[in-house]
Amino acid sequence: MTLSHEASVRILWRRQNDEANGRVAPRQCPRCQAPETTEHVLVCPETAAGQVWETSVREFGALKSVRTDPRLVRKLCVWLLAWPKGQEYDGARAGPLAQAAVEEQFRLGWRAMVEGIISKK
Repeated sequence: MTLSHEASVRILWRRQNDEANGRVAPRQCPRCQAPETTEHVLVCPETAAGQVWETSVREFGALKSVRTDPRLVRKLCVWLLAWPKGQEYDGARAGPLAQAAVEEQFRLGWRAMVEGIISKK
């Protein structure tokens, strides 16, 4: 038996709600045993997680195939590599078009970008 997407989402939501209200223990990261939150999954300090992140960022360069300005792709990749380490990236020297996109992404939020909400500027 397979669950429908709707049923799967309901189960996940119920689990997250139960965790938030202390009815069940939070899940732990299988790599470092920290509480496994969305934020933690994105920035887990474990070496293996960092390697997966870096590989994913390199694959992110595939935006070139949808005609994204290569300078912007490079700047986004620089930021994506710095973000999990807590380093700031201000977008300086990104060029005027890339700078507008970076500023818009700051307004939307960088975590939003990682979750798929990307500036269209």
